[in-house]
Amino acid sequence: MKEFKTEYRAQQEQEWAPFDHEKGFKLLIKVVSILDDVGIPYHLEGGTLLGLVRDGQLLSWDDDMDISIPSEYIDKAAWALTRLMISGWRVDRRRWKLFKEYGFEGTRIAKIRDRSRGLLKTGRVYMDIISKVKQEGFCYWEAKERLMRVDSKYYEGFDVVSVNGYEFKTPKYYKDYLTEKYGDWAVPVKEWDCGKDEGTIVE
Repeated sequence: MKEFKTEYRAQQEQEWAPFDHEKGFKLLIKVVSILDDVGIPYHLEGGTLLGLVRDGQLLSWDDDMDISIPSEYIDKAAWALTRLMISGWRVDRRRWKLFKEYGFEGTRIAKIRDRSRGLLKTGRVYMDIISKVKQEGFCYWEAKERLMRVDSKYYEGFDVVSVNGYEFKTPKYYKDYLTEKYGDWAVPVKEWDCGKDEGTIVE
């Protein structure tokens, strides 16, 4: 039943409004500008990182964007990003519920949604802001109810990728990072499920 509800919700979001890549890229520019303005570190993540590094654009088949923020900044970031509300966005937060044995608590992810269904209703997710928890030399996060981790070296500073005249922060050694996640990331793979295919899954 739980799996059915998750799939139904994802299907509804897909039907509500198609992902607009041009609109998404503009949102990405706004988000990183706000974060830089208030001094909150971030890194491009997942398909967003892959697309901008490999193709110089968002993946044409991707239907959201991903960035990450150190866990100690996630709530401050979500609050700072509420200024997007004046341009038609909303920011929701979800807390850690799984993997309590690791001591994770607080906000695990923030989601930026449009208002395609009205002010008070859930709209399409345009960006996931993932909380990365540093613990004993690793950074942990949750996606699709799976726990994932990589060496914390990737988040000790940042590298930069330039796209269309804009600079975006990436994990350090981002090529190695992408290899851990995707394997041979130079080869486009459209059918990808991070809950099954991700190379960084712990459990």
